[in-house]
Amino acid sequence: MSNKVKRVRFWSRIKTRSGAWLRQKWQVLADADTSPQQVALAFAVGTFISILPTPGVNTLLAVLAAFLFRLHKGALLASLAVWNVVVVAPFYALSHLIGQAIWRMVHVSAQATAVPNPTTTLAIGFLLGNFIIAVFLTSTSYAIVRSSVAAYRQKSNIN
Repeated sequence: MSNKVKRVRFWSRIKTRSGAWLRQKWQVLADADTSPQQVALAFAVGTFISILPTPGVNTLLAVLAAFLFRLHKGALLASLAVWNVVVVAPFYALSHLIGQAIWRMVHVSAQATAVPNPTTTLAIGFLLGNFIIAVFLTSTSYAIVRSSVAAYRQKSNIN
């Protein structure tokens, strides 16, 4: 048996196992006793927490939010898994670009004479862009998860 055939078989087994595992976790999440809105809300809150620049603290914030607001813990932790450091890193670069573009427009029109601290300008621009991206991704993830859970439940009730 050639090496190429061995590699193909290996990756097909990995894909099958991981696909079955993901399907099983999705079914547990979608079959929860809560409404699709509650599952989507928990996922959206987890998305917002994950996108904000709080590395290392986001898990603590998510657990705290789950208990304070009685959110679906599985959906909240699933969102933390989806929005991990590798996925979020490009959004940090994008948030810097967006925030700096907006901050320059606001700052130039408001104070053309004062020279601000460069660190403050960078931080405000980054946080502004990050907040805009977090709100966008939060609302988008809410809509996607809500419609996906509702469609899954409707499909499973029909069949």
